Amino acid sequence: MDSDEHPVYHERRLSTTDVSSLGNTLLQASISARGSAQGEDQCHNVPARNTAGFRPPTEASTQEDSWPMGPPQEIPAQRHPAVPPRSPTPFGPPPEEATASSHRAATPMPPSPIPGRRRRARPPPMPEPPIKCPNWMAVSDFQGRRGDTDKAPPTPRAPAGRSDPKRGRGLLQAMKEADIKVIARTTDLTHDKVGAYQATMIDPWLLDQEVLKDSTAFLARVAVEDTLHNKQPRIQDVGDPEDIVDEVLMRYRVYMGLTLMDDVPGPHFTFVDPLLAINAGGMARQAMKLVRLFEAAANGERAKVEDQVISNEDVEDQKQEINCGDADSQGAGRQRLKRKDIIVCIPANTEGIKAARWLETQDIKTNLIFVSSLEHASLCIEAGATFITFNLKMLAKCEMEWAYAKSGSTQIAEIVDAQCRAAALDTIRIVAAYCHYNKVKTEVLVANTRLCDIQWLGDVKGVVLHDYQTQDAISENGWIRETSPAVCAVARAAKYPTTYVGQKGVKERYVKALPPRPQWLAGRMLFLGLDDIMKSFRELTDHMQALLENGLLKGLSVEELQQMYFPDITNQKAYEAQLEQAENEGHPTYVRNPGARTNHLGYRLYDINWDKPEKPVEQDGRLEADNELMSLSSE
Repeated sequence: MDSDEHPVYHERRLSTTDVSSLGNTLLQASISARGSAQGEDQCHNVPARNTAGFRPPTEASTQEDSWPMGPPQEIPAQRHPAVPPRSPTPFGPPPEEATASSHRAATPMPPSPIPGRRRRARPPPMPEPPIKCPNWMAVSDFQGRRGDTDKAPPTPRAPAGRSDPKRGRGLLQAMKEADIKVIARTTDLTHDKVGAYQATMIDPWLLDQEVLKDSTAFLARVAVEDTLHNKQPRIQDVGDPEDIVDEVLMRYRVYMGLTLMDDVPGPHFTFVDPLLAINAGGMARQAMKLVRLFEAAANGERAKVEDQVISNEDVEDQKQEINCGDADSQGAGRQRLKRKDIIVCIPANTEGIKAARWLETQDIKTNLIFVSSLEHASLCIEAGATFITFNLKMLAKCEMEWAYAKSGSTQIAEIVDAQCRAAALDTIRIVAAYCHYNKVKTEVLVANTRLCDIQWLGDVKGVVLHDYQTQDAISENGWIRETSPAVCAVARAAKYPTTYVGQKGVKERYVKALPPRPQWLAGRMLFLGLDDIMKSFRELTDHMQALLENGLLKGLSVEELQQMYFPDITNQKAYEAQLEQAENEGHPTYVRNPGARTNHLGYRLYDINWDKPEKPVEQDGRLEADNELMSLSSE
């Protein structure tokens, strides 16, 4: 600024008196400027400034001798900016009302940037989203609007490798259109779920859970009663009731299967004892008994099935025939059950494949479970099995173990899990395309899968679902993808038929004839699968044996009950004598505990002092107690 506009004081310093005189001068100028605005303040109910305490400067304060460095220069009043009047608006006067005295309001200065910092540019404005037409609005509703709306929008193309998604329909409906059967692995067949199933399946785990429920436990009790009526066990058979327990377990499977078939008309999948997995003849014999029990129970009869001697040599000899009856003649009196409706599940090991191969010649359908690879599946197909089942979760676990064994655990577990699950899905798709391309009768089933994986299983013939999965499949949207060309190319390139079963005059090796990787996968898959179902089957056996013992004790007298526990008493006395001898010798000795059933009633009857109840005697078809009661009533 120029020196004439703003005087600069130099060569001397202002004193306290100078500052006071300058302040009084500025205050007088401010009061004169506000004089015109007092009326406006009163209109707005603003009280005027109180100037009663203002004291004007005296003459003594302006004398020349009071200024040691001389009086200050006279400052023109118009050179100093006056205080602008109060604006009626909170944001100051409008631009046209700004005066020359309001220098800052008239010419606002831009804010100075901070040195050393670059100003960030503003981002461009976001484009507005396009307006989407609702699904319920037709193209004709937009006729006459801006733009060319005479033509209908093009139909969206389906993604590559998929069928028409048809969003909004349920996954269960998509499976029905793709001819994929839903197999119920549950006994909770409510009204809203019965129509969703085309077949039923039971396994050891399911039966072990159902035997503890009140709604299905009566089937186990009926199986025990029918077995006791059929077997007529003696006292010496009670101590070792393995044969009787096997009969009870088979009847329990049959009654549970018939109950499920009453609600779901279609095939039923049952199973053989997994403890017989290394005995081909035992599995074939039990499968024959199961089919006969189904046929007899469907006719309302108490079947008395006699054991047939089926050895491993008979199973290996495919020309050997066992008299199991004519299926047509036996099914003449049945209206709801046919032999083809019963499918027996057998492990896909060497002995199981032999048993399935022999049972197929006897018109009994089989389902080989725990299949692991294309080579393993081709071996089961050559054996003539009607169904083969892949356990998706277990197969993915085997693939992960194989990947870790080859490459080590250097990768992330989640990535390896996803890759192995994808490899398991590819294996199932290739096997399904392999069966479809070569037109074999064997059908591929998938168990223990997730709903999100079903869309990739377009060529399989059935999926095993739990009750909660079925409920989700009804409400969840989905579709079934078409088989990719790469999967079809692998299926066409696979050899058919193979020579894993063996040719005439050559020793059959079955699983041992597979290549190294499929052979390792088959062994690991069978180990995990059999170990799982064996644990559940042992627990089921314990529950059924307890029910059988309770049923046997009902018809026993006190003497028979004591005689049943005589071996336990003998072993316990010998055990106590050995312990006493070891204590008398003064040095501890290991004595094996025989595990006597000391807490059972039959054992405790030897130590009580009560009088033994007499066995009631019948007279003229009535008990003696009844005769006494009638005589008392007559008196």
